[in-house]
Amino acid sequence: MNAFLGEAITEGEALRDLLDCYSSEGGAALGAVGRLFRDGGYRRLAFAGMGSSYCAPFAVLDQLIGNGILATAQTAHRLAQSRAALVTADTMVVAISKSGATREVLDLVDGATVGTRTVALVNQPESTLEGRCAVVVPLRAGSETQIASKSYLCTLAVLNLMATELAGAQRQAVFGPMRKIAQWACEYLANATQNSEPLVAAMGGATHVDLLASGASVSTAYKSALVLREVPRVMAAAIDCADYAHGWVKAIHPGYVAIVLAPDYEAIAARAVDQVLGRGGRVILLTGSAVAQRDGLIVHRHPPVAERLALLPQAVICDAMIGAMADRMPR
Repeated sequence: MNAFLGEAITEGEALRDLLDCYSSEGGAALGAVGRLFRDGGYRRLAFAGMGSSYCAPFAVLDQLIGNGILATAQTAHRLAQSRAALVTADTMVVAISKSGATREVLDLVDGATVGTRTVALVNQPESTLEGRCAVVVPLRAGSETQIASKSYLCTLAVLNLMATELAGAQRQAVFGPMRKIAQWACEYLANATQNSEPLVAAMGGATHVDLLASGASVSTAYKSALVLREVPRVMAAAIDCADYAHGWVKAIHPGYVAIVLAPDYEAIAARAVDQVLGRGGRVILLTGSAVAQRDGLIVHRHPPVAERLALLPQAVICDAMIGAMADRMPR
């Protein structure tokens, strides 16, 4: 078993342990985030990170905006470069870094002006980032030596808990569903190679992979495209499902695979699937809906959950598949 898969198969346990922590003593950190936001008179949130830490906040932007909190997610480099325009007096910054040492993130929070209004989401205890921020929310993913797997899943969970706190909703509204996802993930990953076999077979001979998603699911699409490039070294990209018909489809060819992330299989996803199949490509559909398989279409179901939580089972499935693909690569 390769090192990436060896860490990925513990994602369910990491999520379960994180939820145990934040349902007890860890909940104080969430409360501190809420107090900083309210007492500071902030109305906006600016999320910043690099790699998977950049895309993870896509998971909660719609929820926050729907509750009257203007929110954006930028690369830490972009936010630092446009600090005067994007980090206004009523903006609280959430800086995300697994290591707590990402250069672009540290550049962003350098200086008292930003640091005093910044929440750090970090996995490495006693990191440089911790010392420069007003509130620290640990990701508690444990040791991770490979590209983000456990830490991405834990980031998604913490972001959902934080968004719930800021929206003034009951934490149990997300604790309950996420505990069920953690249990499902433990069971799924206990047989990761076997469960991934149909997906790995569908990826056989792939020359290019696009991950298509809308809304919150764009987060896992972006992260999984990155991991496909880094682990099995497959050319991959993430594309918004609604935008896919506007020119992207013209490069479909035999050997092309689209992975469609659609928690609810609606018209926009169905259109993309038909476009890929109609041009001779293959499709892997990850969904919580009941969808019939057909020639060229592999349907892989995950638990039906709210869109902002569907990213967690999506990430589990994609990481297991990518790890199983890497196991077949020459060493």
